[in-house]
Amino acid sequence: MGSRAWKCPNCRVALLKVKNGSLAIGESRDSKEAHSHDAWEPAWIDGRFSCLLICLHCEGEVGLVGTYEVRDERGYANGEEVGGDVRYYKPLYFTDAPRIFDIPDGTPVDVSDEIGRSFQLYWSDTLACANRIRAAIEALLTAQRVNRSVGGRQSRKCRRMLSLHERIELFMETRPELADKLLAIKWIGNAGTHSAIVTADDLLDAYEILGFVLDEIYVRRSVRIGALARAINRRRAPRSKRQTKSR
Repeated sequence: MGSRAWKCPNCRVALLKVKNGSLAIGESRDSKEAHSHDAWEPAWIDGRFSCLLICLHCEGEVGLVGTYEVRDERGYANGEEVGGDVRYYKPLYFTDAPRIFDIPDGTPVDVSDEIGRSFQLYWSDTLACANRIRAAIEALLTAQRVNRSVGGRQSRKCRRMLSLHERIELFMETRPELADKLLAIKWIGNAGTHSAIVTADDLLDAYEILGFVLDEIYVRRSVRIGALARAINRRRAPRSKRQTKSR
């Protein structure tokens, strides 16, 4: 399975490992037919695989299926041939997808559920994953009490649902330092909604920004660090040092 390791999605403590004896592989039909070609070589092989991943801490098991291909990695060193054919595995579906980033414990369930769904899609459908990340932003704005519509009976105007862009603009009035970051994620989500090209790296950009926003809202690390720094600066000494009263 290569050197890639994922943290257990259940306990989030230990890394997942391939369960001994669970790996099963098979060639695709085209790969099998290619064996009869005069120029065939092992690097033409591709196929499917399945296995179980087990957590060494909670002993929970996760199912994984995907594809694989064989690459010729032969080379020469000191005049001798080294290396050989290497099988590379690509995950497509986890029964319980590992987290791409850690979601803060204080994150509302509606938000974390949408992010969790995006983790499932990250491996197999980048467009759907980008769209799900966009839905997570909608849920986050709702959790932050940003209106979903305007008008209604009290205003004597027809109720109109607000677009995500309009909701982010409303959020800009109270949290401008975070609203512009949500806007960046929205552009990636829009690409998924409108069937544009979205790469795995684009999704990782969105996750990195989203993780920062969630930390700022629910962990408030910058606020705590700011308060801690001010407290130390006021004392001009570590907080553990007791200040003696002058006589």
